[in-house]
Amino acid sequence: MTEEPDTAGAKAAIRARALERRRALQGDVQRTLSLAIEQRLVRLDLYRRARAIHTYVDARDGEVGTRELIRRALHEGKRVFVPRVERSPRRLECHEIASLHDLEPGTFGLLEPNRERARLVDPAEADLVLVPGLVFDRDGWRIGFGAGDYDRFLADLAAPRVGLAYSLQIHDALPHEEHDVPMDLVVTEGEVIDCRASRSA
Repeated sequence: MTEEPDTAGAKAAIRARALERRRALQGDVQRTLSLAIEQRLVRLDLYRRARAIHTYVDARDGEVGTRELIRRALHEGKRVFVPRVERSPRRLECHEIASLHDLEPGTFGLLEPNRERARLVDPAEADLVLVPGLVFDRDGWRIGFGAGDYDRFLADLAAPRVGLAYSLQIHDALPHEEHDVPMDLVVTEGEVIDCRASRSA
């Protein structure tokens, strides 16, 4: 999957600025904002109805935290799936965990499921997919780290796609390409953005 040169350059510039802004968040601020995002997410009907949730595990430079959310979902009796990056061929695999103890340091320093403790599952079993990103716009387009893992992973999934982001990560219209997969909603500490409505407006 390759990007057109002009689009790739624009994305790279946006990515660098967004990463710098996110890294500047102090730990206490990041935790407070992540909790506010979690509280806004769990009030949504699509979260309450979901029996199985696929979520990333926060590990990179001030990402919106998901570990407390994972604990909460497991306590509520929901199934929790997390990704594991496989290199050959490059893809995201989906594993079900019973606790955060089922995770271990993996590819690129990310926390990933331990294969011996976390069962490989079909991602189509998820009722909700929580997606990381460096920057999002109100139409649901996102820019991540540029590997395309999530776009490939999301392409065939029917479950609602929800981006988790701080308000400072919401950008004006982002460049995007045919292979990019938009979010249905983006949840920040201050609002829930209905990206489907925005795209259809």
